[in-house]
Amino acid sequence: MYPPVDITLVNRMVQAPIRDALKALNVDYDQAAKRLRENGISIEEASTMEAIWENNGADPEEVIDLIME
Repeated sequence: MYPPVDITLVNRMVQAPIRDALKALNVDYDQAAKRLRENGISIEEASTMEAIWENNGADPEEVIDLIME
């Protein structure tokens, strides 16, 4: 069986290059990086959205919420 479309899209989004994922979400990179930084989450060493929470030991939902503010 194939996974549902929404799960496939989310998986691809979090594994896409950060700038591409943010562009697809219509989120400004600099503003997202600032919000994350203000909450102790670094975006500097990450190449994907997934790497942001992995590198920082952060909760994925928290990272997504901060990005989408």
